[in-house]
Amino acid sequence: MQNKIYHNFTKSIFKIFIERGFGKFLFFLSLIFILFTFSLSSIEVGGHLTEDTIWGPENNPYLVTEILYVDAGVTLTVLPGTE
Repeated sequence: MQNKIYHNFTKSIFKIFIERGFGKFLFFLSLIFILFTFSLSSIEVGGHLTEDTIWGPENNPYLVTEILYVDAGVTLTVLPGTE
């Protein structure tokens, strides 16, 4: 089953390349790469921060997926360059 899925996917890629031109093929690959990279590298945050927290650029990007609460007495520090 997995070989059939891979074969169909590969066939679809070449179909896009041949029927729609090389430019659209490159656009398609670029879009897949960007979405894949973003989904792998972002840190999802949300909810309650219950202890002092520092967000820094070395962990970029931070993706706030729900309301973020900073509890009383807790400090959230966002360093310059943080996304």
